[in-house]
Amino acid sequence: MKKTKVIENFLSLAILKGFDFIVPLITFPYLVRVIGLEKFGLISFASALSVYFGSLIQYGFGITAARDVARSRDNINDLNKVYSRTFSTSIVFSLFALVTFTLIVCAVGRFNQHLFLYEASIVSVIVQSVFPVWLFQGVEQMRFITHLNLIAKAIFLGGLFLLIREESDYFLVPVLYAVSSALSLISAWWIVKNRIGVSFSFSSTRVIKKVIVEGRHAFVTQFAPSLYNNTSIFLLGFFGSPSTLGSYSAAIKVIDAAMSLGTILSNVFLPHLSRNLEDHPVYMKIMMISGLMLTLGIAIFSDAISSILFSGNSDEISTYMRILSLWIIFIFIRNATGANYLMLVGREHIYKNIVLYTSVTSAVVGVYLIQKYQAYGAISVVVGSSFIMAVLTYWYYVQALDNKR
Repeated sequence: MKKTKVIENFLSLAILKGFDFIVPLITFPYLVRVIGLEKFGLISFASALSVYFGSLIQYGFGITAARDVARSRDNINDLNKVYSRTFSTSIVFSLFALVTFTLIVCAVGRFNQHLFLYEASIVSVIVQSVFPVWLFQGVEQMRFITHLNLIAKAIFLGGLFLLIREESDYFLVPVLYAVSSALSLISAWWIVKNRIGVSFSFSSTRVIKKVIVEGRHAFVTQFAPSLYNNTSIFLLGFFGSPSTLGSYSAAIKVIDAAMSLGTILSNVFLPHLSRNLEDHPVYMKIMMISGLMLTLGIAIFSDAISSILFSGNSDEISTYMRILSLWIIFIFIRNATGANYLMLVGREHIYKNIVLYTSVTSAVVGVYLIQKYQAYGAISVVVGSSFIMAVLTYWYYVQALDNKR
């Protein structure tokens, strides 16, 4: 029964992530062709600023809340409490994010020139961040997420080809993301209440504070990587040209699509491993083999992939993709040994420190490297940071195994 549920959730997420892989391969080449690399870079820059706040809203719930839901799902009262306190915290963070983001955009001249684009971007990120993926993940009902996201993607794609027909339509991209995500979120709320039977009541300030304190380690491990990943896009937008940022962002999107398999495996196995950690060696082998195959596949076929997707803009993007392919295997190692092991055996502080200190150091070094070497500086920050975290998490993973024996 346990294996059947894992397989069912894997297939549900595989379908979803399959579309996560396919949709960018359709949308990003189309956007680059219609609105150009410069406007595509501008959208990426606005998204990069918004994503910082999205990480705050999610607050590591993909680990902590999913784990708590998995352990409480047989008791509806406990499940209601986990859902209520988690979603209440997300709402508070969402309000804070919207107000703070708006103040920043209004205060910076180069931002408020595109005020509508930035506001649409933060609304889109907020709507996507409060989606209760962690609940469906914890109760191992991933098929609901698959259905909702497929519908949202269909709406987005329809709107994209219908409404974005020339360069001046670029500002509609985050609007379409926001609208499609909002429809998916409303449907999710209905399913949570009427199909899963979980009810929401706003939690007290005391409970929300407790969630914030207890979730700080998971939050750091989820947020800190944006200090080198997202910041690389943000700094490149400041120091580089919009077209360079567009090429770099296009390469990153392809790598992200390839890494979606790691997200599938991590999300599917987390609830199962929370209760059956003895199955971790099997999960570890799956992650290592799939991560290595994806890395080699992107590295070998980067020219062909880039040529098919981006035609006239392919050479620069292909070079970026080839180097960034190393990022894939490093992320797979980190997820397998960190989020899905150290976080489950009471060593979340170790994992948090690895991610935090590496990310902060990389962000500081990245200011110099990106300013001097542009896209190649950003790539070195992303790949280098991921390598260091992969080595350290694996090292502590091996130590934890030795202590367990």
